[in-house]
Amino acid sequence: MEWNQKTSSTVVKERATFYGYENIETSELLEILVGKLDPALGLLSVRDLLHISKRDLLSYPGIGTKKADQIMAAIGLSKKLSKQTFDFGTIIRNAEDAYECFKAYRYEQQEHFIVGAVSTKQEFLGRKVIYTGTRNQCIVNPPDVFRYAIEKNAAAIIVAHNHPSGDTGPSQEDIELTKRLMRAGNEIGIEVLDHLILGHGYYSLRERGCM
Repeated sequence: MEWNQKTSSTVVKERATFYGYENIETSELLEILVGKLDPALGLLSVRDLLHISKRDLLSYPGIGTKKADQIMAAIGLSKKLSKQTFDFGTIIRNAEDAYECFKAYRYEQQEHFIVGAVSTKQEFLGRKVIYTGTRNQCIVNPPDVFRYAIEKNAAAIIVAHNHPSGDTGPSQEDIELTKRLMRAGNEIGIEVLDHLILGHGYYSLRERGCM
């Protein structure tokens, strides 16, 4: 009698079908993509994997050029998709809604400062990266922030920036910048609804009483 034992790959694919591909382990997703890999690769955090280089991948046993290219292509696709995870016209009711519109930038290794335009009906009209800084600094000038809001005919804005360290706690500079933006917005009639700091989750300066 033949023993029909399922392969590891078959089991992983069945788990993905049952639970959803987004709900299985990173190591299992990689196995579906390119086959069984060095366990150390599957232990990398999502943040580390998103910023891994092809050269780094080739240093793992069992990873050749073809597999490295497949993984890099999957990472590239995931980055593109993550920046389209919201619909323009989404109603912004709270910080959680706003976070959905900005969270694609939470894993960036350089600071990105993004402004989102909001209509009088609290519809999200769009977003734009205003500045890209160093790993721990991003210089922001209020006129550049509000220029985009004016172009979009926005009644209000939400601003956000990421902390590459993952720590979402605001610095004193973050708080002071928020107050400067609020003063500038009051002068031209565009309200600053919130300032989100992105990292391991998010920090809403509005919800925490910092503005």
